[in-house]
Amino acid sequence: MAKIQYDSKIIYEFAERLYDKAGSVVATYTIIGIILGGGGGALVGTTFRGGEGTIVAAIIGMVILGIIGYSIGSEKAFWIKSQAQQALCQVQIEQNIYLILHSISKISKQSEKSEQYNEKKMEDNL
Repeated sequence: MAKIQYDSKIIYEFAERLYDKAGSVVATYTIIGIILGGGGGALVGTTFRGGEGTIVAAIIGMVILGIIGYSIGSEKAFWIKSQAQQALCQVQIEQNIYLILHSISKISKQSEKSEQYNEKKMEDNL
C-alpha cells in the first residue's frame, strides 16, 4: 500500500475541475430543458391545435423549460462552486497556520539568542 501524503496541488486541481463541472452543469440543464420543452410543447400543440399551434407551443415549451433548466443548473453550479471554495479555504487555512507556526518558531529562536546574549553580557560585567 502506498503512503498517502498531503499535496495542496491535488486540492487546487480538484477545485479547478469542480469549477469546470459547474460551467457544464448550467449548459447541460439548459439544453435538456430546451429539448424537453420543445418536445413537450410540440406534443401538446399537436394534440390540441395542430399546424401552426404545434410550432408556437414547441417554442413556448422550449423557452419555459429552458429557463427552468437554466435556473436548476445555476443552483447546482453554485453548490459545486461552494464545494470548490471549501476545499480552497482548507488549503488557505493550512498555509496560514504554517506561516503562524513558522513565525512563532522564528521569534522563539530570536528570543533564545537574545537571552543568551544578555546572560553572556551579564557574566562579562561581573
